[in-house]
Amino acid sequence: MIVKVAVNLPQTEPLDYSFDTDLSTSDVVGRWVLVPLRKKLTLGLIIEAVFKIKTKYKLKKINELLGELPKMDEGWLELIQFSSNYYHKSLGQTVFSSVPRTLKNVKTYETVGKTSKIEKLISAINKVKKNDYFFQNLLLNSEQKIAVTKILDCEKPILLHGVTGSGKTRVYAKIIQEIIKKNPDSQILLLVPEIGLTPQIFKTMSEMLEGLTIFLFHSEQTPISRAKIWLSSSKGDSLLIIGTRVSIFLPLPKLKLIIIDEEHDTSFKQQEGIRYSARNLAIWRGKKVGCKTILGSATPSLESWWFHKQGKHERVRLSKQATGRPLAKIKPIKLDIQGERCGISKQSEEKIKKTLLQKQQILVYINKKGWAPVLGCIECGWAADCNNCSSHMVLHKVENKWKLICHHCGNRKVVYKICPDCSSPDIKPIGQGTEKIEENLATMFPDAKILRMDREKIRGRKSLESCLDQINKGKVDIIVGTQMITKGHDFPNLTFVLAVDVDSQLKNTDFRAPERLFASLSQVAGRAGRHHVSNKNEAEFIVETRNPGSEFFKYLQSMDEEGFYRKQLYERKSHLLPPFTNMGAIKLSHKNEDTLFLGLELLERIINKSLRENFKSCQDKLIVNGPLPLYPLKISNRYRGQLVLESENRNLLHNLISSIEGWKPLRNKFNGFIDIDPIEI
Repeated sequence: MIVKVAVNLPQTEPLDYSFDTDLSTSDVVGRWVLVPLRKKLTLGLIIEAVFKIKTKYKLKKINELLGELPKMDEGWLELIQFSSNYYHKSLGQTVFSSVPRTLKNVKTYETVGKTSKIEKLISAINKVKKNDYFFQNLLLNSEQKIAVTKILDCEKPILLHGVTGSGKTRVYAKIIQEIIKKNPDSQILLLVPEIGLTPQIFKTMSEMLEGLTIFLFHSEQTPISRAKIWLSSSKGDSLLIIGTRVSIFLPLPKLKLIIIDEEHDTSFKQQEGIRYSARNLAIWRGKKVGCKTILGSATPSLESWWFHKQGKHERVRLSKQATGRPLAKIKPIKLDIQGERCGISKQSEEKIKKTLLQKQQILVYINKKGWAPVLGCIECGWAADCNNCSSHMVLHKVENKWKLICHHCGNRKVVYKICPDCSSPDIKPIGQGTEKIEENLATMFPDAKILRMDREKIRGRKSLESCLDQINKGKVDIIVGTQMITKGHDFPNLTFVLAVDVDSQLKNTDFRAPERLFASLSQVAGRAGRHHVSNKNEAEFIVETRNPGSEFFKYLQSMDEEGFYRKQLYERKSHLLPPFTNMGAIKLSHKNEDTLFLGLELLERIINKSLRENFKSCQDKLIVNGPLPLYPLKISNRYRGQLVLESENRNLLHNLISSIEGWKPLRNKFNGFIDIDPIEI
């Protein structure tokens, strides 16, 4: 028997091996084996098997069939094959992108003493207490009951569009109950965008689904823990897994439900290795294996909204907070002179003072880390830039020491005392970040307990859990944070939210910037007043901006999602942007800027040649944009550029990319990769 084996190499095609076995071809496909490769043994997966007596070449033999590892089911193999083809990544790299490091290590299968490490792992998961669950009667309001009924009866992917605090998690739990009641062996996958959200949703689900063993799967777990969960899921034992984007590749032979919570979040798009979208793969996998798929969000992505309008997704609405409280009242205000100086207007200062007197919590949102985004010279306009990147260095104040840090490469510099260009001593921070806002608030409200939450302060899951615990216990008066605090966190005593310096996010060159800002501010607003509001006053959300009368803020203030999405769809259609076109980017980087763009120009000629020779009748249906720079142009001393391909015909786009054989040498010389459905261009 000749078998094709996928190994962890960048080459496209699996390798051929001979295999002496009595098993049938159907029994062989999906089995894990040890194979010789470059004088070493490596782990491989049999993708295809055929009986053949004669071959042109003498093939190496399979070293060992690993019976301890479960046979991969057909649905999982199809997912891997589709992902490899769609994202233009080798089959082997796609297979092994989801396999825990412990299982990829050949030493795991070597017998030391009486047993091997894999045997110990199998023994450990067999001893795990089986599910002994008791499903309590979950109390649902009328909207939630209707939502559950609609979801259970629907065969399409479901967009669960529920305002923040509407009880989407409770709806998830009820659906899980009903599915497991119908089929006790059902496997369920719940995807969250970030590790930081796993503790809260794990706690909530554990309370609602009493006795059900729930597993977490994410990158902060130990390799051994990840290996155990992977093995358990592949055997069909683990019923509910809560995980980040990589969990979409878990082998789940009894999969009956996929939930994508906060489906709008761009964190579901992997930006390294195989650049997949976990959300899109979840939808594809659900359709392929015939399982129910739920996309939950208070602020759906424009693509999901469009699919709903096209009838591809069924939309189920939760329009009210579960507590019955009204949503926070949004009030855009014009930034005054004081706000320009210290980051917080007089009106906002008075509102914070009033809220503190009421013994309630305040959230100040600013999506910029550090003290100030720029350190510049007032006289000549010089700004402190990174030597390695084409970006400004961010001013930080850590333990009363000033530091200039590049947020792209981590480069650090001493803080300049005089301008290196004009020798002026008038060097000042320009703009503000979380650190400056925190210090200004501490000066304004010296008795208030202030907690900053950003990537500099929060390092890892335990640090996040500690901060959230302080907030929930009422040990914090004012929270200052970046976008990380907008995602699914529940702050029981929060009644006032303030967003500062939002205009810079709206002016971003990315075509998705308005959509992202609308989602971020809507999510931030939803943190306030979810549990109670004293004195029967509405929770309030103030947005400081230089242009409060703009169309964007009118949509936000009235929470006119329909109007906002219609406007965005109109603009996207006018400029032939997603979802009205399919997009793929070929991105290159090089140490020399001129060499980079010469390479991109060569690549453009290769693509146009392929269009003329292979797609003559379809030339006018595909647009090649570029060469275009990426922002920032330079990161870690490498210049970055791209060609962006667009077509209304998805198959045409993929066929063209597959046909560009001439780009592979460029990829090696320039550090290049293909990015399908890029979230940034």
